[in-house]
Amino acid sequence: TAGLALKSVSHGFSGNVVFSTRVPIFIRPKAGMTGASRAISDEVTDKLIALKRVLSDSTDMPQDRIMAHVEEVLLSHNTCVLCTANDGGARATPIAYVYRNGALFFLSEGGEKFARLYANPQVNIAVFDAYSSFDKLLGVQIEGRAEMIETFSDEYIDFIESKGLTEEKLRKLPVALNLFKVLPERIEILDSGFANEEFEVKEVWKR
Repeated sequence: TAGLALKSVSHGFSGNVVFSTRVPIFIRPKAGMTGASRAISDEVTDKLIALKRVLSDSTDMPQDRIMAHVEEVLLSHNTCVLCTANDGGARATPIAYVYRNGALFFLSEGGEKFARLYANPQVNIAVFDAYSSFDKLLGVQIEGRAEMIETFSDEYIDFIESKGLTEEKLRKLPVALNLFKVLPERIEILDSGFANEEFEVKEVWKR
């Protein structure tokens, strides 16, 4: 098939190869790619990711302790990269957030991210420190679903008042401020400091 190459993929575990296959890789996605071949490629990719997580998502830190570290990171930062995607493409948006009640809240005028959110509410979020050295790595990756909050609903009003804003002031703005939240479903935290506690530097929390 034009534009199709095969790449060998294997995964080693304790010195033994436990998974090996030939994976179709599309070199020229606009040349000769059919809907069927695209679906096959996506299916293989999904299975590889699922297998990788089965093999590597084992955590040695208690889940409540992982979440305590995650919340410490989220509460000490206020800006993230929000990744949204649909069949038309993907977008990475630097955006401010507020972490409260176990969710991340976003207040925004709009933009391309909203079009993609309506098509696909599944999002990924990254919060991290600037890199300085391998012994000072700190970052959180969050997978979850975005939920739009109805404008001027009780939850909306509660949030804007917590930000020192008022409904009256917002209604006078020339643009509408939209509020949505993301409830984490899966979180990866990478923290070099975990090694000092004799834990793996990457830990995974799942709802």
